[in-house]
Amino acid sequence: MERRTTAWFSHNLNIEMPLVAYGHAGYPLLMFPTAAADYLEYERFHLVDAIRPLIDGGQIRAYSINSVNRYSLLNEQMPAPMKAQLLTQYDSYLTDEVLPLIRKDTGQHEARPLTTGASLGAFLAANVYLKHPDLYRGTIAMSGGYDIKTYLQGYYDDNVYFNNPVDYLSNLNDDYH
Repeated sequence: MERRTTAWFSHNLNIEMPLVAYGHAGYPLLMFPTAAADYLEYERFHLVDAIRPLIDGGQIRAYSINSVNRYSLLNEQMPAPMKAQLLTQYDSYLTDEVLPLIRKDTGQHEARPLTTGASLGAFLAANVYLKHPDLYRGTIAMSGGYDIKTYLQGYYDDNVYFNNPVDYLSNLNDDYH
């Protein structure tokens, strides 16, 4: 199985962000780690091995990234406004940095990756898909919680609203399909 790692300094997050890619061809799958885990979690727990036949067969090309959960939602020392702001910055990192990398790597300039994750990774996978259904194809979100207000001690602003699916989904009223 082809395996490539890379990292770059994210201009959206102001930290170095690593990524590991598995496979040589196929539909792109963007994997988010659980809670405060890292981009290699899927490998350590043999989940990459479970989808290896699809990777080796060129049916999927999997990308695993880090989250910012340990700095934002799970960081009890971080003030709530900064937690919410970091989620907005992470969304920009995904759409402005990770998505173009996937598109360049696959040679598909209009590629719309499927997102997936469990726990807080499920929240991140679902949130980016729900916010950008024109950029991502769908999501497989397992055992996630989708109301981030529990991490913010009552704090609420636009960054919370636009990163909290239970809030923004209930207010959708356009004709976008």
